[in-house]
Amino acid sequence: NDLSAPVDRLFLVNAMYAANIDREVKEFLKRNQDRIGEIVNFSTSASGKSTIGLVKAVADELKIQVAEEEFHCAASWIFINKGLPSEEDYKAAAAFDDSEYDHMQGRAPLLFYYIFVAGMLDNDP
Repeated sequence: NDLSAPVDRLFLVNAMYAANIDREVKEFLKRNQDRIGEIVNFSTSASGKSTIGLVKAVADELKIQVAEEEFHCAASWIFINKGLPSEEDYKAAAAFDDSEYDHMQGRAPLLFYYIFVAGMLDNDP
């Protein structure tokens, strides 16, 4: 879904697929570029690599800022990294979210947890 109103900071939760970010994420950013002030990257990948460089490449084309701080953790895919994200990863994600909430001086950030939550449901920690 598209954003219904402009946001100062968008917590963009995404994952790496075949060494790239999902096409839907790219299309979402294109459709909503005028409504996004800054992206905070929140990613998972089986390879262990962050998607921040890939997100920055798309965001740069669209003239959207990307925050330096990010959250990233490894995730499972088929038989790789079975059981990840872990309980510790979920706690670290919550702590990162809390620190960003504090950074925003109590204003609730718009969070896109669709991929991370899917991982949580698959692993049932």
